[in-house]
Amino acid sequence: MAGDVNTWSLTAGLARKLTEEFGADAVIYADSIPQDFRTPSFYVRQISGGFTALRGRRYRLDAVVMLTYFPEEHANDRQKDILGMLSRLYPALEYITGADGMPLRADGMSHEITEDGLHLTLSYRIPVFRTYDRGAKMMVLHQIQHVKETENGE
Repeated sequence: MAGDVNTWSLTAGLARKLTEEFGADAVIYADSIPQDFRTPSFYVRQISGGFTALRGRRYRLDAVVMLTYFPEEHANDRQKDILGMLSRLYPALEYITGADGMPLRADGMSHEITEDGLHLTLSYRIPVFRTYDRGAKMMVLHQIQHVKETENGE
């Protein structure tokens, strides 16, 4: 279980997985897309999320990530390129590794093909176990016990 709540590590894990799958030459943008961006390239960003308390110190972090693939601008058959990329992305991104080495599985995957490229939506549920400082522990308790006697000696 993850001990911290760092959704950036999910984005970094996805970028790492894309680099493993497509090589070090893969162009991956995470913060923003520059105006003169190169194609083919990927853009990874988290679009929504949530944090749910479960029981005790257990929580669940829900994260929805949008991965956009921009195919070669002047490709002859962009649709074929997009569908070929889709067939590689689904199995490659189902399992990724988080920041602490914990494997994460996408429990929801969907896509949309538009004029500018492929938009793949991935949902991850990350278990979180939060630790907290309980403060100073109590010192040793010494108990002194007295029995009160009554007038008749009982």
